[in-house]
Amino acid sequence: MTTLFPKHRSAAVRLGHDDIDGVIRLIAGKYMGDHPPLPYVYRAFRTGGVRQEADGRFDLNLRERLPGSEYGQSAFALGLVWSDEKRWIELAVSCYGPMKLWVNRMPVYKSGIAEEVNREVVKTFGVELEEGWNELCLQLRDAPSGFGCLIGSARSKWVPLDVLSPFREREGEAGWVYSEPGRESWRDAGKALPDALEAEAVSGLIWHPREAASSDGGTGAFTLWWSKLRQPYARAVDVRFKGDAAGTASLYVDGKLVREGFGRALEADLRLDYGDHDVVLIADAPVTLGASCAAGDDGSPSGLSFACPHPVHGFAGAWLTLGGFDEPPADIAREGPAIAKLYANRGDSRYWRTDDGAAVRPYIANKLFGRWTYPLGVTLYGLLRAGEHLKREDISAYAASHLQACVDTYAYSRWDGETQGYPSVNHQLVEMAMLDDCGSCGSAMLEAAKRSLVGGWEQAAEDIADYMLRRQERKPDGAYYRRQIGYFMENTMWADDLYMSVPFLIRYAELAGQPEGLDEAARQFLLFRDYLYMPAKRLMSHVYDFKYGTPTYVPWGRGNGWVLFSLSELLEALPRRHAAHGELLGFFRELSAGVLDVQGASGLWHQVLDEPDAYEETSCTAMFVYAYARGLRLGLLPEKQGYERAAERGWRALAERSIDESGNVHGVCVGSRYAFSSDYYKNELPWATNDTHGIGIVMLAGVEIAKLRESYANKASEGEGEA
Repeated sequence: MTTLFPKHRSAAVRLGHDDIDGVIRLIAGKYMGDHPPLPYVYRAFRTGGVRQEADGRFDLNLRERLPGSEYGQSAFALGLVWSDEKRWIELAVSCYGPMKLWVNRMPVYKSGIAEEVNREVVKTFGVELEEGWNELCLQLRDAPSGFGCLIGSARSKWVPLDVLSPFREREGEAGWVYSEPGRESWRDAGKALPDALEAEAVSGLIWHPREAASSDGGTGAFTLWWSKLRQPYARAVDVRFKGDAAGTASLYVDGKLVREGFGRALEADLRLDYGDHDVVLIADAPVTLGASCAAGDDGSPSGLSFACPHPVHGFAGAWLTLGGFDEPPADIAREGPAIAKLYANRGDSRYWRTDDGAAVRPYIANKLFGRWTYPLGVTLYGLLRAGEHLKREDISAYAASHLQACVDTYAYSRWDGETQGYPSVNHQLVEMAMLDDCGSCGSAMLEAAKRSLVGGWEQAAEDIADYMLRRQERKPDGAYYRRQIGYFMENTMWADDLYMSVPFLIRYAELAGQPEGLDEAARQFLLFRDYLYMPAKRLMSHVYDFKYGTPTYVPWGRGNGWVLFSLSELLEALPRRHAAHGELLGFFRELSAGVLDVQGASGLWHQVLDEPDAYEETSCTAMFVYAYARGLRLGLLPEKQGYERAAERGWRALAERSIDESGNVHGVCVGSRYAFSSDYYKNELPWATNDTHGIGIVMLAGVEIAKLRESYANKASEGEGEA
């Protein structure tokens, strides 16, 4: 590895080579400081707006939305995209008719006849986003073939494209807007594009969707209204609630019923302390409510005010609603409404709307916190183990809060995907089309559940287990593989997928009392070994390509790391009496020996394990250190065969060469595709700093080295006592 920072700025030099806990604290502190635990952003979404399809692209089918349009007319579609940094994103477009795209007023794409005559054609191209707001403007032309396009991220699973509404009046709302059709010049439209940051009227066009209101799909008579009453005085005051109800109405304040009945007069008196108070109305007809008090000794008007009970961007009102209940939802009022919760009515689901009818939807505005991806699963596992090892409840709580955010919105996100076409959060977990989507974060979730740090995880765990045990694609012999028709990884098996499945299956078997999870984990390991293991090298090929009936024969570092890491965990959980235990233990020792043979001179392992000219790579080194230290501690590896020295050398090299004094983790290979040539891994697959493929596993390696040293110290102490 090229020296990435001055040696005197390394974690090892600044803290000392033996301060493992200090290094772990550095990394955890850096990560948590860079990614604060901010909640999801809730936005108003006009449900007559543009839906996303299952692939994440937006369906701007203007033939359906503007039925009065005539051939030759054109319309604009406009959206805003925020970017924290200057970056490239790959877009994918399918055309219903002619289209043009400008990004920040620069032309970036014009459809050709091949796309215009076949909407099945998917055109991909890169666009550069600036730091800050980016304006996306489409001009779409009505033609006999159609009117509009599908547009979005070409890799929505990993790089979703969240489009917000333009114009000052719609600030904070989610979704595209589109104009009424007109005879604007097709050739010269770029000279007079609408300004997304101005008021709508400045454009001189009429924009849709115009109304937020739409049906919530509920047929029940009862609606729940929720607001917050702010009492600003530093003492208790007498508050009078007064309103009109056209039918049956019930008023709850802070979960307590204070008024119910039938009729237009809705009045109640209540003494309230300083602060915010939950106010809930349940009624079967329109209802209004106000609140007042004589705040001053002189009887001056009160400063009471209603406010939206949870921030909703793009909504200036004070009331959120849940509609369409067959019976009054008194239990919600008593327990206290929750913004993240999906509610039920006789088997149907209900979620929040603004009182003017817009859907309320959560979006992830954070770079990492609250997202569900497999590299983050490793990161969160590392934080959980680090918090436990360091006795730092704040670190464990941080990781748990990330997972809890995903769990709390899981039911909603499944429903959101069904009703809106594509979920605004948890899209990988909801899609669950491959092991990457569920296993890594699912394993971290169960690790937190074992420690009683997350709640409500059971449904997500059952769905993931059902996918792995019954729905995941398999070859006739039962081996997991990636079918992925039409994608670059079509009909392949990846060593990575042992990590994407086995750690979850281990924890699921333990928490759910389902031994079939362990059986499946053992079975997959033996099957993957048969396809990917290279006996002559005692290493694993990264991928087996069933299209060609051959492994790639490239021993990628992290691919082997996933395998050895996961096998060390499986052998800890697998009973010695299990039929596969002996064979798996033998495989663990054989693979460990092969990895030992190719450790680099510095103590780090290489990106391609048996090619010393490949760069030294951090994440695979950490995985091998973890597996060796764990294997030695559990008695899985024989002592006095070099594994302890290799693990210690590996950890020392990480602390000296990969981790700097600020807790940055350098030299981590980015997410990989696959190739039959090692040149791809060495020269086209770069390393990065603070890539989440490496942060968590480096902390885990440190934890295991510390535990190994502790176990040796305990043995030595016991030996002295016996003497």
